[in-house]
Amino acid sequence: MAKNQFRMLRSALSGVEAVEAETRHSFSRHTHEQFGIGLVSSGAQKSLSGRGMVEAAAGDIITVNPNEVHDGAPIGDGRSWRILYFDPEIVAGLSREIGEGGPGRQEIPHPVIRNRAIAARFETLFGAVTEAKTADGLLREQLLLQVLRH
Repeated sequence: MAKNQFRMLRSALSGVEAVEAETRHSFSRHTHEQFGIGLVSSGAQKSLSGRGMVEAAAGDIITVNPNEVHDGAPIGDGRSWRILYFDPEIVAGLSREIGEGGPGRQEIPHPVIRNRAIAARFETLFGAVTEAKTADGLLREQLLLQVLRH
C-alpha cells in the first residue's frame, strides 16, 4: 500500500468496519461513533485523548472508545495500521456474553496494549473478518470474544 492511503475492506460481520492505513498524516482532534481496536503494523504514532498522551509502535494494539476525542500524529516517517470499528451494540452484547457487561457504558480502559498474544489474536480476527472464505461465523465470533476479553 502506498503512503497516505486508506482502504476500507469488505467485512464479513455486520456492524464491523475494517480499515487499512499507511500514512504520514497528522489527524486533528476527532471522534468515532464505534469502538476501534487496531494493530500498528509499522512505524509509530503518538496521540492525545481523555486518557492522556500515549505512544504506540509496531506490534502494539491501539484502541478508541465511542465518542472519545483523540488525535494522532506519526513519530518519525509515518506508520501503518489495521483497525476494526465495532458498533457499540456488538461490544455490549459480547460483553454480556463473557460476563463483563453490567449496566452502564462499556469502555476499553487502555488506549495502547503491548501484548504479543493479543496482537496475534487480532491479526487472526482481522483476517477472518476481511477474508470471508477463511472462516465461518462461529470462528469469527470466538476470535472476537477472545480479543474483547483481553
